Amino acid sequence: MNRSTIPYLILVAGVIVASTASITVITHDEAYTSKCSFFDGEPVGRRVGYAGTRVHRGLFRTASGMRVNADINAAYNQYLSPTLVTVAILGEPLGSAAMALVIFRQTLQPLQLVGGAILLTGIIVATLAERRATPSA
Repeated sequence: MNRSTIPYLILVAGVIVASTASITVITHDEAYTSKCSFFDGEPVGRRVGYAGTRVHRGLFRTASGMRVNADINAAYNQYLSPTLVTVAILGEPLGSAAMALVIFRQTLQPLQLVGGAILLTGIIVATLAERRATPSA
């Protein structure tokens, strides 16, 4: 199997180009995802004690004693549902309108403001509902 690597700065430059080309770029902080137990419903974040423990590289034990692959536990803690990603993409026109207002001093019509408020309300409601439905959030 041939493997290739992408230098970090080239990757960052690609993300910047993608974001300026109207491609939605979603970043996700991975800190503490392998220490916090998804299976015990533990929120991801730094704390003094954790529900589960990493036995050794590749093995994680939950508070109930269940043993799982540590990478699986971390992946579940990083999971973004398709619903949340789809709803987040709806915010793109709001960002474009805000940038047009700041950069080009372009004003919005009253109907556009109403539509933006409805869209923003929908994004907030969907995001809150998704957080309540996901045990790791």
